[in-house]
Amino acid sequence: MPLPGAFIPVKKDFLFRVPVCARLILLVVAVALAAGCAAFSLVAVPAAAINLGTVAYRSLESADITVAVNPDAEANETGAINCIALLMGGESDSPPFGRIGDLGAVVADNLAVELMNRGYTIYDYERINLPVQTSNGNGVNRAELVKAVSGTGAQAVITGNVTGSRVKTVEFPGRLKTATLVQSLSLKVIGVAHSRTLYVLTIDYRVGQSPRVAAEGAAAILKAKLDDPGADIGRMFGFHTADGAGGPSPGVPHITTQEEDPS
Repeated sequence: MPLPGAFIPVKKDFLFRVPVCARLILLVVAVALAAGCAAFSLVAVPAAAINLGTVAYRSLESADITVAVNPDAEANETGAINCIALLMGGESDSPPFGRIGDLGAVVADNLAVELMNRGYTIYDYERINLPVQTSNGNGVNRAELVKAVSGTGAQAVITGNVTGSRVKTVEFPGRLKTATLVQSLSLKVIGVAHSRTLYVLTIDYRVGQSPRVAAEGAAAILKAKLDDPGADIGRMFGFHTADGAGGPSPGVPHITTQEEDPS
């Protein structure tokens, strides 16, 4: 009765009998196939999405995105913008106090970091003297906002609103934790030079996102549309957008671009 290990010497003998040149050919083929797959995967990823985190990319895939672009906005105007005044959010008067307790402010602070990482200089509410007693741009008309930032060097102003929801998650060992997630955000970009709204970006998430993830995705789109107001967001980020017939479906963003005065 043959022992269980009797087949092992046969396998070793077979491999040993394979000519060295044949083994080298097999190794080269395997490496070439692996390199080809890697090259294909890199080519398949759009350039604009390479620097976007996986979670942020997925969050935009599961979102409804609307961009209302001013038809007068031109790439030579928006592309020259490198300094932005970000006026968004406020301060909570209940625990947790301050900006940490206001979802809009938390998103704004994360958005400031993401925009700075993309090369922009950011002026926040502490650098701007608004004409009313508020720490954000809500309730202040466009002319007042432009006047408030004039002299700071800011070439654009971003204001916005955030809608959130509170969810409870279970942490080990069974403790409940409450988190505030972003359900939707709307950002308005105002050009200082001509005192006009350049575009309005609205993102409605089908699944709530953390402020950091929401800010990262929004910053990527903001930069893309500042670089080129006519940029096709769906094509740029490699999203397979819905054709509009059946509406959005899970995993497919519904992107709408409007050419109109978004004021």
